Amino acid sequence: VQVGFLFGVPISASSINATQFWNPATNAWTNGPAMGTARAGHHFNQVTLADGRTLFTGGIVVTDLLNAANAAPTPVCDFYNPTTGTFQNAGIMPVARILHTATVLPNGNVVLCGGAQGTLSATVSVNAVSLFDPVNFVWSALPPLQVARSAHASALMPDGTLVLLGGQGLL
Repeated sequence: VQVGFLFGVPISASSINATQFWNPATNAWTNGPAMGTARAGHHFNQVTLADGRTLFTGGIVVTDLLNAANAAPTPVCDFYNPTTGTFQNAGIMPVARILHTATVLPNGNVVLCGGAQGTLSATVSVNAVSLFDPVNFVWSALPPLQVARSAHASALMPDGTLVLLGGQGLL
């Protein structure tokens, strides 16, 4: 992994596909399998499904530190299966994005709301909403949000209503 420094703080010079696992019993990290797609920022939008798989949606692809300002979101998604210890491609989202919310619905589907497109130096919040069926690996577009937003939070209410809170790009 290449590492650069910004104001004396180490930063990754490019997106990576490496994973690590923390074991609290041994107080140690171990290397895990490689993700299918090198990316950064995907930790904002990962969710654990009822069957134990973890879904990683989007993120940003930084090819190198010198071009970081031109880094753009990826539409690629991956599953991590803890039973097999492997990653599997989960398909392509209808909209490439980062800083969106991913919420598991009571029926097991996952809804992605908002997020940002563009580049790191010129991000644009989006109003896109996508639904993912993790059993059949089917992505579909849903009606857009009334207002574009990114870096927001989501909460699923007991009655099944999905509430989005805050974010950037709001009027």
